[in-house]
Parts: sequence; C-alpha cells; structure tokens
Amino acid sequence: MKSNIIFKLVALNLMLIVLLNSCNNDSKNDTIYTIKTFSVDSSGWGYDIYKDNKMIIHQPNIPAINSDQSFKTKNDAQKTGEFVIKKLENNIFPPKLTKEEVDSLIN
Repeated sequence: MKSNIIFKLVALNLMLIVLLNSCNNDSKNDTIYTIKTFSVDSSGWGYDIYKDNKMIIHQPNIPAINSDQSFKTKNDAQKTGEFVIKKLENNIFPPKLTKEEVDSLIN
C-alpha cells in the first residue's frame, strides 16, 4: 500500500514536470514584433519593424505606391506598421500591402 502511494506521487510529479516543461517551450516559441517610427529627412515619417528585437523591415516610404513619398504623419506610419505586424502574426509572408490597404489606413 505504501509503495502504491509512492508510485502515484512519483507519477503525479512526472506529469507536473512534463506539463510545466511544455508551457515553457510554448512561451519560447512566441515571436514578439515591435514597431518604431522615425522621422524621414524632416519631411515625413517611416517605420521599422522588429522581430524579437532584430530589425526585419525598414520602411522609409509609403509601401504599394510607386513613389519615394514618406508618410505625412507619425500616426499614419504607426497604423501602417501595426497592420503589417498583424499580417506577420497571422503568418502572411511576405506581409505585402496593397494600394487599397494603404489607402484605407492613411486616408
């Protein structure tokens, strides 16, 4: 009877260890995306996107339009960068933007 209780305690401890270990592994696989806006030649704004503190996108101009025009406001750059991050979080690679998406974000 005593050995049966010891066996159950050991089994319970092993299950707890496995459960805690799997929770730790899940959190290690979480990717963290961040955005930082920046001024572009005092004429506008752009954004950088970081994946786990490493820059993966440098966007000094408005994507999906055929010009070198930067964002007019910091807020426009921020909103667009956040939209790109949502695409990345939804495993859309590359997170290419259409002109219609950009128009809806900055107009």
